[in-house]
Amino acid sequence: MNDLTSTFAIDGHPLHPLLVPIPIGLFVSALATDIAYAAGCGDGFATASLWLLGGGLAGAVLAAIAGLTDFAANSAIRALRDAWLHLFANLTVVVIELVSFCLRLGDRWIAGGLGLGLSVVAVLLLFSAAGRGVSWCSVMASGRSGRANVKSKPLGDERAIFPDQNPARPPPRPRRGSRNRFRCRASSR
Repeated sequence: MNDLTSTFAIDGHPLHPLLVPIPIGLFVSALATDIAYAAGCGDGFATASLWLLGGGLAGAVLAAIAGLTDFAANSAIRALRDAWLHLFANLTVVVIELVSFCLRLGDRWIAGGLGLGLSVVAVLLLFSAAGRGVSWCSVMASGRSGRANVKSKPLGDERAIFPDQNPARPPPRPRRGSRNRFRCRASSR
């Protein structure tokens, strides 16, 4: 297979981009609740962090199944350097969050110290990995699978991905007066 089509798809729509926001949202929420617990907002935030990490790990398993299926079944995806970086960064995030989750099972009050540190590292690495995934997901046309073809089109050329769009045509201009519509105006008293 030489094109960047997703093999884990429903009616041509790749499922990996659909599943990825679940663990991202839950891991970022776990970081937020760790910060709230460390700031002294209450013990419930430590419990919330544990639950958010558990849900994030479950979502990460689902996203990983979809991503690894696409990765293993398509040699064109495996040929992309960013795909490998995305894979290893996400595996590292899952290992960090799994360690954090296991530590919290024994002592959930770890959320304010070591748990917070692990969450910060994991979320920073997660955003880096997600950025790499988005960069090559946009090459895959980010919607219907099979629109981009590595064999005939060079990567990184958006005209190769969307040949039906005219690159010489300028983008539409904003409506007149829309620039100042939401600007705060100082009151004159």
